[in-house]
Amino acid sequence: MNIKYAHVSSSEQGLDLQIEKLHAFSCEKIFQEKNPEHLPVTGKPFYKTALKFCREGDTLVITTLDRLARSMFDLHKIVAILERKQVDLVSA
Repeated sequence: MNIKYAHVSSSEQGLDLQIEKLHAFSCEKIFQEKNPEHLPVTGKPFYKTALKFCREGDTLVITTLDRLARSMFDLHKIVAILERKQVDLVSA
């Protein structure tokens, strides 16, 4: 199953451009998240819901790496989780 993940850091930003870009991929599930106004940009790691949903053989599709991780350290942790679960990662 292909799973889309779109995330913006503030309520002023829109998800439309990311979702439009992700439509090029045939995906059965989409996770769309905005950082709530009351949380700082560095708040809760929103990607965890999508990662929990992923199963072996799935592909997580994102527009850019910065929509998934805030740092190389975070990205490394996320990729390790995906590898353990045998889930592919595609950056559109």
